[in-house]
Formats: sequence, structure tokens, C-alpha cells
Amino acid sequence: MRIGLASDSDGDVGALVRALDVLARAGVDRAFFLGRRLADLEAALARRAAAGPDPLAGRVVRVASRADPERAAGAPAKVIDLLEGLLCCAVHDKAELTRDDIENATLLLHGRAARAALVGIGPRCFVAPGRVRAAAVAPGTSPEPPSCAVLEIGPDGFALTVLGLDGAELRRERAAATGGGGRLSVR
Repeated sequence: MRIGLASDSDGDVGALVRALDVLARAGVDRAFFLGRRLADLEAALARRAAAGPDPLAGRVVRVASRADPERAAGAPAKVIDLLEGLLCCAVHDKAELTRDDIENATLLLHGRAARAALVGIGPRCFVAPGRVRAAAVAPGTSPEPPSCAVLEIGPDGFALTVLGLDGAELRRERAAATGGGGRLSVR
């Protein structure tokens, strides 16, 4: 199963449209928008629909950040789902994960991360796609490029492909199931 991940558009609808285009070309089965401006997501999906049939239509899961006005109107702050038989918990800010979320989920998807990452901790895997909108950087530091990601879930574990908004592969990370108690090793 291929899961598309995008987060933190922060008002840059054009960048989010490019990220959704990249995920659609990657052939994802589902996409998760992990918060920070649900209004951007709705605008981006409307632009894509106006351009013709959208392969992502009806397959985007939405998670609201604390700052999203839609959260006060009932948009979910957390989504629990089954992906390939694995319990998955999706949030914008991993600080909002509860102990129960962490103990029970195998996959913990989150936004609010400056850099895309796949981090295995015991039998759990934390996954972040990075930011769709370029972050401000301090002088003398190199910026992390805007990104989205594709998480592949297979019988041997997980692979995260981090993609630039032009579709170029920036890097690939793996977390392999090692058997015995569902432990993961990250390579």
C-alpha cells in the first residue's frame, strides 16, 4: 500500500497543489494532509478538480492543527485508521499524541516537522513528510527544501520516499520488521 503524506502549507496553496500533483503521479492509494491550514487543502483540491478528474478525489484524509479554525467547527484533530492491518494514528503535532495512542498504534503519522523522517522506536514507527511550504531559515544555515512523502507499507516493513515539489526524489528511508514482537530496525 502506498500512502501519500503532506503537511504545513501555511497559506501556500500553490505549493500544496504541486505536492498533491506529485502524490497523484506517485500513484498513492490514499493521502493524508497532516494539518496546518485545512482551508489550503480545500482550495488545492478545488483547483485540481477544476483542471479535470482528480485521482485523489475522495481519498484524502484531513487532520486539523490547533491553529485551524475548522478544528473548532468539528474537523478532527486526530484520525485513527487501519492501514494494511496496522493501527495508524495521524495528528498534526506529535505532542498531541496520548500515551494510549503511542502504546496502541504501529504507525504514528504527524506534521509539524521541519524535516521528513521515518523513525522506528521499538515496534512503532513515527513518520513525518516535512513541510510543503518552505520554512524561514536563520542566516548561515541551509534550508530544508519543501517536501511531501510516500510511505510504502509492505510485508517486510516500511519505506519512506521523500519527494521535492518538483517530483524529484530527495531521499529514501527504511524501517524493516525484524520479527519477534514486531520490533523495527531503521536503516
